[in-house]
Amino acid sequence: LINAQRAIIVHSAYAQEAVQSLTKTVPVIKAELPATTPQLLRREIDKKMHIGVAGILHTVKGVSLLEEAAKLKEFSECSFYMFGLSMLSEADELRLRSYPNIILSTDVTDFEFQTMLSRLDLLINYRSKYMGETSLTVIEAMRYGVTPVVRDIGWYSEIPDDCVIKVQQEDQLLPALR
Repeated sequence: LINAQRAIIVHSAYAQEAVQSLTKTVPVIKAELPATTPQLLRREIDKKMHIGVAGILHTVKGVSLLEEAAKLKEFSECSFYMFGLSMLSEADELRLRSYPNIILSTDVTDFEFQTMLSRLDLLINYRSKYMGETSLTVIEAMRYGVTPVVRDIGWYSEIPDDCVIKVQQEDQLLPALR
């Protein structure tokens, strides 16, 4: 498929290197990211900080980190959201729904997803297992002025430092949220 193209446009140097390793004849061009975000634009919807995990909800994508924050007294003035397509077990969903400060919404429409995403202050998109993928949810969040908190790896490393909060290890996430 790649070698049948006249040219390929990619969104990051990471993707450019991966695609170029598969072809020697097709030009691979890196385009700039479509959005930038000043770090931490508070929305002041209800005087609470709105922190979320969105997209495909999976245990390797920051769900446990958001749950950990939701348990802490220092984050008691925050509202936590998880929304998107759930790949969580029934037991995980039941446990998450038991927290009074976590709102879990699964199988949402595109409109509901975009509306919920636009209301966040911070988006946790920390992937404990990274296999070279990118995240449309992070790009969409930046478009709405939501600050993503990401793992500093692969494509995520290329996002400008003034658009996201980057952490290396899981244990750095809660200090970053603070």
